[in-house]
Amino acid sequence: MRTKQNLQILATLVGVVLGVVVGVALRGAGLNREQLRYLALPGKLFLRALQMLVLPIIVTSVVCGFASLKGTSKGKLLGKTLFFYLTSSMLASLTGE
Repeated sequence: MRTKQNLQILATLVGVVLGVVVGVALRGAGLNREQLRYLALPGKLFLRALQMLVLPIIVTSVVCGFASLKGTSKGKLLGKTLFFYLTSSMLASLTGE
């Protein structure tokens, strides 16, 4: 188990270093807008996939945590959760995020 965790950390660090090296190498390559758009496509697709996953994961974890609580604390937590969710959603829509 420990070896697998170390391998994941090493793979992450190698990926970061490779990303920096490729970014620095491509910066001086003089690419036009069309080529830059093609290079940016995989990153944009990855970020959109992550954005699609965030809300279902958050809602699932909140529902599971709420279901595991005992009687009286549910009401207080529900009120705080709804307040936080509505406030953060309103701020996100006002700032355009």
